[in-house]
Amino acid sequence: MYYNLKELNLPVSIYKLGMVYPISTRKVRELGERYEKIIVLEETMPFIENELKRKGIECEGKRYFSFTKELHIEDIEEGLFNAGVVRERRLTRVEPMDTVSRPPMFCAGCPHRPIFDILKKSKVKVIGDIGCYSMAVLPAFEAAHTNISMGASVGMIKGMNKAMRQNNDDEPIAAVIGDGTFFHSGLPGFVNLLHQADEEDNMTLIVLDNRTTAMTGGQPNASSGRYNVDDDMDASIKEILNAMRIKNVIEVDQFDYNKTREIINGELKKKGLSVIIATRPCALRYKIKEPYFYVDPEICIGCRSCVKTNCPPIRMKKYEGSISLL
Repeated sequence: MYYNLKELNLPVSIYKLGMVYPISTRKVRELGERYEKIIVLEETMPFIENELKRKGIECEGKRYFSFTKELHIEDIEEGLFNAGVVRERRLTRVEPMDTVSRPPMFCAGCPHRPIFDILKKSKVKVIGDIGCYSMAVLPAFEAAHTNISMGASVGMIKGMNKAMRQNNDDEPIAAVIGDGTFFHSGLPGFVNLLHQADEEDNMTLIVLDNRTTAMTGGQPNASSGRYNVDDDMDASIKEILNAMRIKNVIEVDQFDYNKTREIINGELKKKGLSVIIATRPCALRYKIKEPYFYVDPEICIGCRSCVKTNCPPIRMKKYEGSISLL
């Protein structure tokens, strides 16, 4: 936003805060004594503006700028024009053009893909969580049905299971949580599951252990050392859960699709608490030296199975008189 303002090249003084809290009252009071008007440029809520007003410093901000969305160059110019700072508007707002939809999706080779493909085909209710796998709520998977906060899936599956049983609904439900979230905020939830355990529960939790905190850039977490000798932590999620006295913990290689599907569907039918740990690593963080999957045009029958997994390099396009897979 600072650089958007600089793009306008206005004859005004700009005070850029290096730290937004606490604000230097002395410095801002000095500015108030030197200038006729202080205009606060900040996105969303008027936090800085309110802080200054609370300290008795006259300023304006949200009178001219939106409470929502990002402030682009056009928005800043329009606001400053209304504030009397800009005398002549030079920019014209360009209406967005219709273009190809590009929804967020799992990376090519992402190990979460087979898990959500299996869950979608099982038609089970899935409690989602925060991470790369949050995209399972979106097309083409639409396999997760909730998405609230980090670690929420572990508590929600217990609450939903209890409410369903009180309504005489014995349908199984599943929940997913990533390894980064497991260590960050999932452990208390698993302890609580044991405390609230009921033999009539039918809950399957899937820990997506790709050995990295992929959502925010691939930072290491407590299990990353199992794949990378440069990471000093080598915690086993299975051993931790067993130490909590959760006995039914199964590790799977989700790229062995048929076996993983058999295990997931089998655990969904069992009463009690089941934990499945999917162990394939993040496709971006680790270089996997194994054969990759591809579409063989000589044997492809156009069943669209590959397309339904929302794989980025693959799309099906219909041409006149034929169907081509790209």
